[in-house]
Amino acid sequence: MDGKQYRAPQLALIMGASELLSPEGIWDEILSCDHERVLNTWLQLNTDEQTALLAHLERMVKENGWHEEQVASAQHALDAIHG
Repeated sequence: MDGKQYRAPQLALIMGASELLSPEGIWDEILSCDHERVLNTWLQLNTDEQTALLAHLERMVKENGWHEEQVASAQHALDAIHG
């Protein structure tokens, strides 16, 4: 990340299809580049969590200093969320 400190928004624990996801688990799903996993996780977040997550994904795409794979994963998530 070229010195950029990764600080993801704090997301509450959510109930997944068959498991409880930690905040790290949520990010694993959102940044998975798997359309279905992104949307399944997105739809389980409350409005405040969705707002925080969108803002962070947009920063990842627009700000310098993120690793190329992180930018691509964030863009994929945004594309999936916005349909």
